[in-house]
Amino acid sequence: MLLPWGGPRIANFVALNLGGPEIHSIYRWRNQHRIVFASGIEEVNFKKLGSIYKEAMARITPTSVPVLAAEDETGIIGKIVYNQASDELLGFCEVKGPEHKCLDYFTVVVGNREEGYNSIVNAFDQ
Repeated sequence: MLLPWGGPRIANFVALNLGGPEIHSIYRWRNQHRIVFASGIEEVNFKKLGSIYKEAMARITPTSVPVLAAEDETGIIGKIVYNQASDELLGFCEVKGPEHKCLDYFTVVVGNREEGYNSIVNAFDQ
């Protein structure tokens, strides 16, 4: 039976049998060269990616480097629900408009009587 090789197992195998670096050296190198990206599509992320691509292109001299940038909205609730404890409608991502941005914390406060009814109706119009 073959065991899955990867991570520390393969690093230890290479260190013991092929004279490779020890696992602590690999972790130290990884932590020193770690790149942390900001969440979302931010200018600072593209600056970091730009330096990575420049280095890659210098090594292999390609004619182009394919890039895919996408925004994942899976954290947004797929249906509208009412939260009785906070008297809010949950599941909208934000009010429509030219500056629209989906927000996972956007809620519609309902309220009482006619005001509450109008809040619910207007929430679906906006």
